[in-house]
Amino acid sequence: MNYSTLDWPELRTCVVDRHGRLDPQRFSHVMAALRAHYHTGTELERDPAHHVHMQHEAADREVVALVSAALAFGNVDVMIPSIGRFLACLGPRPAAALRAYDRLDAGRFDGWAHRWIRAGAAARFAFAIGAALREFGSLEACFAAGMHAGDATIAGGLEHLSTWLRQAAGCPEGHRASASGPRSDVEAVRTLFARPSDGSACKRMCLLLRWMVRRDEIDVGEWTCATPAQLVIPLDAHLVAASRALCLTRRGTVGWKMAIEVTDALRRMDPRDPVRFDFALCHHGMAIGRR
Repeated sequence: MNYSTLDWPELRTCVVDRHGRLDPQRFSHVMAALRAHYHTGTELERDPAHHVHMQHEAADREVVALVSAALAFGNVDVMIPSIGRFLACLGPRPAAALRAYDRLDAGRFDGWAHRWIRAGAAARFAFAIGAALREFGSLEACFAAGMHAGDATIAGGLEHLSTWLRQAAGCPEGHRASASGPRSDVEAVRTLFARPSDGSACKRMCLLLRWMVRRDEIDVGEWTCATPAQLVIPLDAHLVAASRALCLTRRGTVGWKMAIEVTDALRRMDPRDPVRFDFALCHHGMAIGRR
């Protein structure tokens, strides 16, 4: 059967038993078929990970991964060019450019915007990344400072990385977005560096970690401070729809607790690599949306 032609309700019938419970064997079979279908160069070009693969140096790949993951929201046909224009502002060696970016100069990003992220927020965002590179030597080292032996997930490292970057960007604790009207630059940057402690699903930061910790045709797998077993699913709108349809969650509210519940369900089927089907599920959701 060509599972790539099925929508979520149809796929549900392929992975649950007669009692409506998820069947691990059926699920793994269907997901393996979807993975084989979507793990291609054509699909990679329609994903923000495309920009990561364009880099030749490890230092540039982790920086571009953070930029690409943080800006991975909105329509993909708008998102990918927006990321490209941001990277063009940094030049051919983005890591070196950000290490040297030691003052908030929004002029570098004049004319750049992605949804509600404007030049001022882009400057804070870039400054924070540069500050982390100067302080820790790499983004991986900043993340690793929050990881401890025996951690079940990447939550501690993610919390440390996002908190440190928020502080470097000048985002005070306790500051919250206004109920209405445009976001300030501070509010915008806070959303780019999401944290588990805030209850966020941290989709974009979990996407960064998937790219940097796993290794396959899509993920570059250069960080060694965590393992694929510790990753948490990047829970975007497509994954929420998939998770509810395929009996991976019963939660109604999207957030960190849902991300953990979905990951735990996937971990029962593959303890060593619970998020390996994320790219296929996300791109299948995108394909459903294009129909």
